[in-house]
Amino acid sequence: MSSKTNTDKIEELGKELAALTARVSALERTVEDVKVSTKEHGEVYSRLAVLEQLVSDIREDRTESSRRRWSLIPVLFGAVLGGIITLLVQAILRYIPR
Repeated sequence: MSSKTNTDKIEELGKELAALTARVSALERTVEDVKVSTKEHGEVYSRLAVLEQLVSDIREDRTESSRRRWSLIPVLFGAVLGGIITLLVQAILRYIPR
């Protein structure tokens, strides 16, 4: 077996260094892509949180408006019933001899 000379060893180390440098550069680009992706995900999550809050507000508004509508029914029923009672009392008073 022939042993490698220092020149051969240096050339081999240079090739390995070039390969490792290329791999490190690729990893740096990947890290940058992940950082950008993470930032975009953060924006998406914040937008999602805002949308969830809006949906919650809309549901609360819908529930409140439903309560308000149902609160009008007793008032209207009372008004109609009061009108009917008033008409009946007037009719009775009209036909009662004095």
